[in-house]
Amino acid sequence: MTRRGSDPGRAVTPCGGPTPAAPLRCDGGDRVAVTPESVWPEDAEPDDEGVVVNWFAREGASVSAGESLCECQIEKVSFDVPAPVAGELDEIVKREDDTITRSDTVAWIRPT
Repeated sequence: MTRRGSDPGRAVTPCGGPTPAAPLRCDGGDRVAVTPESVWPEDAEPDDEGVVVNWFAREGASVSAGESLCECQIEKVSFDVPAPVAGELDEIVKREDDTITRSDTVAWIRPT
């Protein structure tokens, strides 16, 4: 859900930032969810599950928008999950070897 900001030509997310290609999910505070939705394999079934294979960043690290944060795998297909915004990797929710779905929050970023 987006709302119009003071600039009538620019929609913003509830987090207050510009609307990206895929809407950002927030925790009701100032953190933005990291999810695998935008990079989930197109040929995967809707209820398929994957696994977190490796984290490239650690909690507390500064990350750039688009930076690969972790590697996930689903049915022998590996993909990297990027940071949706620049900021501090505040919390890793899904650890290595944890099972994930397309819409799971794998981490939270506090934007800078």
